[in-house]
Amino acid sequence: MRFLAGLLVSLLAACHVNADLETRAPSLNPLHYDTVFYIAEGGWVCSKKQLKFLNKVLDEARSTARSAAAALSVEKSEQSIAYLTWFGQSNATPDMRKSILKNHYQSVSENMVYPTTPTGMKLQDLSFYNTRKQKGNGVTENSLIYSCPPPEDRFCIKYNYNAAVKHNLPSRATLVVLCPHFFEKTSSIESVATSWRVAGRVIQSTKQANAGLTLIHEFQHMAKVTGPENVCHDMPDPSSRQLDPATRRPKACYSPDCCMKLSDSYKIQNAENYGLYAGYIQAWPEKARAIRD
Repeated sequence: MRFLAGLLVSLLAACHVNADLETRAPSLNPLHYDTVFYIAEGGWVCSKKQLKFLNKVLDEARSTARSAAAALSVEKSEQSIAYLTWFGQSNATPDMRKSILKNHYQSVSENMVYPTTPTGMKLQDLSFYNTRKQKGNGVTENSLIYSCPPPEDRFCIKYNYNAAVKHNLPSRATLVVLCPHFFEKTSSIESVATSWRVAGRVIQSTKQANAGLTLIHEFQHMAKVTGPENVCHDMPDPSSRQLDPATRRPKACYSPDCCMKLSDSYKIQNAENYGLYAGYIQAWPEKARAIRD
């Protein structure tokens, strides 16, 4: 569940196909993607099996994000254990709660649309695909593209990613990179929530991991979804002075223990905290309600 700093892509011509999947007309809403593509040719192709898995994950992630939005729609829920744990006391205001509801869960659920349109991708250099340099392929700066690198791909191996996202910059589409580890996360949100309840705490386990929560995390990195002023990052772990050997940057805060201990100003900026809140209220829905009326 990591943010992608640079991508090795340029897109080839896209073609439209009929598919028994959800479709959506281009939207005038600035927080909606116009078309959702998947890579079908060239590098990082998504197989039919992977697309089927992704669509199932999107369904579950959408439902989980909607549940989080519903919990936050309740008055005074910013004074709940769940909210205070993952977003912090200084962010526990009605206005901040409404902002999180709208920009980090409602908008996320609305943009979790099945990829229906194939396109191609050629790996060539460290620059991200610029839509101004391509003509007639249907991809715009308002497009979302899913890609699936193979197991031997050096990008996924080097960074040990589950998934990664490139920020939606002006004139550039947004690319989601689904590494092989993502497709190993076969546990349902219900089974993960049950394992947390049994343990009495949020646990980080590769055997009990939910791909839907990974997507909720990744969507927090998308300016097109959250709005540019609300984009989240993978904030540094304040307890670690070590650099990540792959990125040569401070180690990011992904573990539940780290995310709970972040300062309030970091909690609200850390993408993983949004995934953890969504999972937490699945395990303990009663903790989404205000501690006191």
